[in-house]
Amino acid sequence: MIINSNQSLLDAHIELDGSFEKHKWLNVKISTGTRTLKQNAWIYKAYEMLEKQGDMTAVEYRRYCKFTFGLQILFEGDPESATRWRTMMLSVSYEDQLLSMDLMDVTSRLSPDQGARYINEIINHFSDKRLPEKNYKE
Repeated sequence: MIINSNQSLLDAHIELDGSFEKHKWLNVKISTGTRTLKQNAWIYKAYEMLEKQGDMTAVEYRRYCKFTFGLQILFEGDPESATRWRTMMLSVSYEDQLLSMDLMDVTSRLSPDQGARYINEIINHFSDKRLPEKNYKE
């Protein structure tokens, strides 16, 4: 659940209260410092723009970028997870590894600095394509 407004905070309280009342036990993980909303908007706009200029859909560009750039950035700070993920993926085809990006939180776990790096990786890799202006705060 993403909380980024007073309304979403209220919704989270209601959801937590209801879940606790029903189950009497919860496991809650709170993550802060993820990439900014402006970075998120840039990233999704870039996928759309790439689709219009390239040979893949926006979803396929999303998978490719998460797999190629996002995982590398994310795993730099968590080598244990990197090792486990690579071990699990040894017997999986490249195509299925890309599909696994639909099930894995990558960019949503990036810090604002990591989000800026992710965006710069996309810009550098797709330097022959038109991408959104960098109007987000790094």
